Amino acid sequence: YLLEPSVDDLKRELAAVRKRARDGRVLFHYNGHGCPKATPYGELWFFDREHTQYVPVPISEIIACVGSPTVYVLDCSNAGAILYFWYKSRYHENRKGDIIIAACKAHETLPMNPNLPADLLTSCLTTPIRMALEWYFRYAQRERLLPHISLDLLQNTFLQGSLNDRKSPMGELSWIFTAVTDTIAWCTLPRRTFQKLYRQDILLISLFRNFLLAERLMRETGCAPLSHPPLPEKTWNHYMWQAWDVAMESILSQLPEFARNPHYQYKPSTFFVNQLTSFEIWIQYGTESDPAPDQLPCIIQGLSSLYHRKRSVELLVRYLDLGPWAVSDALVCGIMPYVMKLLSNPDLSYMLVVIWLKILALDKTEATVTDLFRSNCHLYFMQLLQPASVRVGLGWGSGVGCPPSPCVSSPTTGNLFLSSSGLGLPTTGSNSDFEMPGGPVELDRWPPMKGEFRPNLMIKGTTVTQCVSMALYILCRMMDPSGPEMVGCQYACWNHQLMGFLLSLVGTDDPTLRLWVALCIGRLLYGFEQAKQYCTGEKAHERIVGLLSDLCPDVRAATVHALSMLVGDEDTLHQSRSHSAGPKTERGLKGTRHSSGLSAAAAAAAGSAT
Repeated sequence: YLLEPSVDDLKRELAAVRKRARDGRVLFHYNGHGCPKATPYGELWFFDREHTQYVPVPISEIIACVGSPTVYVLDCSNAGAILYFWYKSRYHENRKGDIIIAACKAHETLPMNPNLPADLLTSCLTTPIRMALEWYFRYAQRERLLPHISLDLLQNTFLQGSLNDRKSPMGELSWIFTAVTDTIAWCTLPRRTFQKLYRQDILLISLFRNFLLAERLMRETGCAPLSHPPLPEKTWNHYMWQAWDVAMESILSQLPEFARNPHYQYKPSTFFVNQLTSFEIWIQYGTESDPAPDQLPCIIQGLSSLYHRKRSVELLVRYLDLGPWAVSDALVCGIMPYVMKLLSNPDLSYMLVVIWLKILALDKTEATVTDLFRSNCHLYFMQLLQPASVRVGLGWGSGVGCPPSPCVSSPTTGNLFLSSSGLGLPTTGSNSDFEMPGGPVELDRWPPMKGEFRPNLMIKGTTVTQCVSMALYILCRMMDPSGPEMVGCQYACWNHQLMGFLLSLVGTDDPTLRLWVALCIGRLLYGFEQAKQYCTGEKAHERIVGLLSDLCPDVRAATVHALSMLVGDEDTLHQSRSHSAGPKTERGLKGTRHSSGLSAAAAAAAGSAT
């Protein structure tokens, strides 16, 4: 940062910062305490070259040096005059990537209270939890509600905790603050503004969460902070601030026990429990015509807590099951990075597959599938087909009686997807069908006792076959021929023995599972000449042809599609992706040597079925 810079130093540093940031966002923070007020002509004050007096610098010269996109934080008196000049000069039309936070309106002076910091806006933006606690005791006169707690006790015990440790009072209060500010923004802002300020840029997310606190505190001192884009007037007195006060007081009331007893067992706040209960009530009585539930951001925050995760996932699945409008609201609220992070938890696989099914059924963008593949999430969903990972009793067939398929390197990336020893072809057991357990796993105890066997958690009313069918749908979406990661995902699934697991599920009793098995086989073989050659040599088509006599017409149609992918010619099948795959490489057979035999077998089976 620059301490009392001259005009020349300012312009030189701004140009250097923009050069380092390139197209990234720059933060311009003007702390103008002790300087003259900002002028109505859009001028801020800096030292001259000799550091003898202040000279005005137009905001137009500043933005010419710093470029765009930039966040301007103006912590000075009369800061709103800069924003008014910004609108008057129509900078908001030409520089749509710029953001402005002003400490007060035009003609307003910042508070000069000895109980408050001079840079109140900056303190709220940088240390919001500390500022909220000091405000509670020094200015709001609420220490009467907790007479046994002093400011010295607060500073010596509570403020020494870590913000990242959610098991500590300081960490939990920071977590609650995040949920409260996100909920206020979700309830009051337009959806497009909410996504821009609270879901896209890490810098903006942190600033505007803390800005909501600054707006609440500074309005009680007679200042009204401003911003561009503007926030609604009702954010500073939203009802969630009352929930914040209650949570803060319940946590602070335990400080004397912390001071007296170093082994005191901290009692977590009931904030998230209450929000989850409110959300559950909304699910029972809410409809599509009602506004989106206010507690949705709190549910998303609950996903990141081990204690609240199970109930949060359950409620989220019930909410998404209300319809596509619920899935759309959840995506706008920012569910994606949280459920993506949960894919590292194998105990939630049967629950997460339901969530991802609903997300991919609505979200048709290529970015979602790309993120899933690049995070190796296809392996997570393939675990539902893996005998070792299924912790309930399942009977597995003997597969096709062939060794694991050889690894193949992708022609587009050149990467070799190594085969995992834990994902080999199932070779034990009889030719039994895919057997189901007695029923879904109940979620009556959580967390389990130490050393207790913990099965995969499952939504009540959902069976294993349904979850496996959902996983196959997700894999089919990731191998969509029109998708950007189709070839890479296809090779990765092949090298992790997906074909063996699919063929072992051909004889299952569930028609929906047989349908998605056939469709997934077709996606896996699409234009994949080495896979076709290998499956033909191992007579895998003999297992597939048997589905042509299936009683379900959808299964028969999907089987015809799978066989057409197996016998199709490479030149015809690859026309749709010839540009994305690059120069053709040798991938095995041309697909014509074995096509006549398979076609005759398929025709005979189809004739017998009719």
